[in-house]
Amino acid sequence: MKRWPIVFVLVCVAGVGTLGAWKYFQIQKAMAQGGPPMEPMEAAVVVSVAEEAWQPMEGAVGTLAAVRTVELRPELAGTITEVLFESGSRVEAGQDLVRFDTRVEEANLRAAVARVNLAKASYERQEKAVAMRASSEEERDIAKAEMERAQAEVELIKAQITKKTISSPFAAVLGLRQVHPGQYVDAGERMAMLQSVVEGETGEGVYVDFMVPQDLVTQVGVGQKVMLRTTTLLADAESTQVEATITARESETDPLTRTLRTRALVKPAPAWMRPGMSVTVLFPRGTPTMVLTIPVMSVRRATFGDHVFVLEPEKDDKGDSKPGMYRAKQRFITLGETIGARVIVTKGLSAGEKIAAEGSFKLREGILVADGSAGNAGGPAGQPESGPGTGSRSDAEDKK
Repeated sequence: MKRWPIVFVLVCVAGVGTLGAWKYFQIQKAMAQGGPPMEPMEAAVVVSVAEEAWQPMEGAVGTLAAVRTVELRPELAGTITEVLFESGSRVEAGQDLVRFDTRVEEANLRAAVARVNLAKASYERQEKAVAMRASSEEERDIAKAEMERAQAEVELIKAQITKKTISSPFAAVLGLRQVHPGQYVDAGERMAMLQSVVEGETGEGVYVDFMVPQDLVTQVGVGQKVMLRTTTLLADAESTQVEATITARESETDPLTRTLRTRALVKPAPAWMRPGMSVTVLFPRGTPTMVLTIPVMSVRRATFGDHVFVLEPEKDDKGDSKPGMYRAKQRFITLGETIGARVIVTKGLSAGEKIAAEGSFKLREGILVADGSAGNAGGPAGQPESGPGTGSRSDAEDKK
């Protein structure tokens, strides 16, 4: 029986064992030369819990309304001959908008003028006849009344002709046109909506009407400033606050809602404001108080509660603080209202405490944290801020 296959296997096993033992001792030697492995570390922006004055605000839904609004409706029926505006156009005060057919009125006017001339001549003859005692004063008075009646008829027809031309009573923006040349329009039929100009320095601004609860009426008075925020996603209105001044209040409180209708004026108004839009109106509630605030991004939300990572200074072997090095400690907090990019903390933190803001999502209880704020992005001793390689030796250390 041949034994060379068994011998070959034994030789291979012996070779692999020898190679493994040599590699093991080589690794142990390298680890002994390099020292103990470095503790894992993350980078985060370090901020302090701030204490600042805060004015509580109450919010209400407001509706924008033009300062002046008019519906174009003719007083007299007739056929339109000219429409001198387009939908959405801007017009000046006194500009003609619609003209009606006035040929019948103009013919009646010529006839009325002829009757005035005849009545005037008759009256003058009666004046002379009375002076010559050839006619009575009664006949003169009748002739005078006829003349004045004819003159009044002329004025009436002129007024009718004037009403057949509709002009803009003020500088305004027109809505959608609902009439066309050749169309017969009844008296009072709607032709278009006319609203005063809102935006720009020459605009009249825009009103915002909102309801104030009866228990806050004393805190919102005429002349007071309020802030408006849009409730729609408009490119030129995002994160924009507009100031308005309260100009008037209703004389009585609504008995159903127990609120008082209040009106504020925005002037000049931004271009995105249009009558009929809804906005959020913010007005003061109570007195200013001192509160603790932190960045919204520093808050970690979970089913078991809101929390932040408080950063305690890391100590060296001598008990001294390491510059830019911290130890993360999870702490549960109670939040209040949000103020822009910051949120009020009502319980769990003290003023001046260090917490992790940007980058806090990478942290866990007890982990070592390097300050990744601007100007200290590299961390102490040239440690990387974050990403691949965090917590491993740098190239310079590997070359030692």
